Amino acid sequence: MITGSPAMVTERLPWSEQAAEWLRQAMAIRLPIFGVCYGHQLLAHALGGEVGYHPQGMEVGTLEIELLPAGASDRRLMTLPPRFKANLIHAQSVLTPPPAPRCWPARRRMTTRSCAMVIMR
Repeated sequence: MITGSPAMVTERLPWSEQAAEWLRQAMAIRLPIFGVCYGHQLLAHALGGEVGYHPQGMEVGTLEIELLPAGASDRRLMTLPPRFKANLIHAQSVLTPPPAPRCWPARRRMTTRSCAMVIMR
């Protein structure tokens, strides 16, 4: 599980870039990885996606998350309702997903999947 962070993926901090390399190695051996907010952004960056400041500015609050079909059938997420509320705050998002992501099981409704919860295999 890769959680949120006060750091920004676009800062390219040494520890963050090392974590991105570890994520690439983990993906190469098909280790399931769960990323939330910063973790989602770092996964996307590690796999070739584009991360940057959210086009509509900072998002803050309790917002609705919608499970996509892949998430609803995933054994790690199947106990969640199809739609649920989550608290979040972030300034950056995944602007362009990586090529051929393995799984994008949840998304923010009516946004650019800015703070998606992702399991990539």
